Amino acid sequence: APIIPAFITTNDRKKFLITFYDPIYTAKTADSEKDIIDSTQKQAAAIEKAIRQKPDEWFWFHKRWKNQYEHLYR
Repeated sequence: APIIPAFITTNDRKKFLITFYDPIYTAKTADSEKDIIDSTQKQAAAIEKAIRQKPDEWFWFHKRWKNQYEHLYR
């Protein structure tokens, strides 16, 4: 199944725009581990592009650096 990157942005916090990008297809070769890594990298690149376009709309929903919150991840 294709992975379709989609992102929601706003300029005024009243109206929102959903943007869909070209689908990402995961190759199916004899090297499935490489296929997964390549697909994951394509997804990360799509997310990075969206963040760079509107960085003010992004933040982490979780404790990003788990080693600083070990008591929460036991």
